[in-house]
Amino acid sequence: MDTQKAITQADQKAYSAIQSKWQDTYGTPTDISVDPNEHRQAMVDAILEDTRRTQTLGLEQAIQLAVLAGPEYRDRVEQLYLTALEQWDAEHLYALIPMGGAMSVYQTNGTDETITSQGYLGVQQLLSTGATVAADITLSSLDVLTGNLKSGSSSIFRTAVVQPLLRGADRVAVLETLTQAQQNTLYAVRDFNRFRKTYCASIVSDYYQLSALSLRTQNAADNIRQLQRLVEQMTDLVSVGRLGRYELQEAQQDLLKAHDEYLDFQRSYAEALDLFKVRLNIPPHVEFEPDLSQWLMLSESIFAENGW
Repeated sequence: MDTQKAITQADQKAYSAIQSKWQDTYGTPTDISVDPNEHRQAMVDAILEDTRRTQTLGLEQAIQLAVLAGPEYRDRVEQLYLTALEQWDAEHLYALIPMGGAMSVYQTNGTDETITSQGYLGVQQLLSTGATVAADITLSSLDVLTGNLKSGSSSIFRTAVVQPLLRGADRVAVLETLTQAQQNTLYAVRDFNRFRKTYCASIVSDYYQLSALSLRTQNAADNIRQLQRLVEQMTDLVSVGRLGRYELQEAQQDLLKAHDEYLDFQRSYAEALDLFKVRLNIPPHVEFEPDLSQWLMLSESIFAENGW
């Protein structure tokens, strides 16, 4: 078996082990493949292209990116896969193992020249009782090239059963490795589905926090513009003696504070945006803002529920 076939077989066994432990209450299993997937990458590229075009990333798109390309999610998928792979490795101990081999020997003794060929084919399997069953057939032939010897062939069939009587004879002990591996897969599937729920919830939380920071940054910018207009109006009033200078100075101080608040919000928003890109594995050069309409809809829903 070549390397690629071995990898494909291991993948099939691992995913089969995961599916066997997957319960209907967990919902439809999302992409749990650890290998690069053209369809998955195409979906990621489509979302990123739409984000570049609109300069906006919606909540649903953020969750899709988190599942399709998020490092945390992909790492947990890989952990699940490796646990299932260990189960297949344990099951392989009890599989039917084929064996075979062949050899040829050239010999010369005076005028006699011969070629002795021998080949065998057999199977071996470990049973749940601890017994090892093996069977093989050996074929031998003697070909005389020169001399007075006679050519001939023979075959031998052998079978053997080895059953431990004391140590290693207990069924529970024999199957302990396999049983533990199956339990580990079950626990890994449960843990993965718990992680899936909390992970998606954390993505939603981060998205809304990013939206809140974006909105606060915009509000801070609006506040600066309003204060600038107010300072301009008050400056005109002071120049004609209709307003005291101290009131203008207070407004100017408010404008300076508004600038500081805006810079703080802007810095916090930029940091949160960078961290969000890392969680979703979005390239740094892709610029976007969260869809604030979803944040406003959530706010209106909360206000309506509380009668505000």
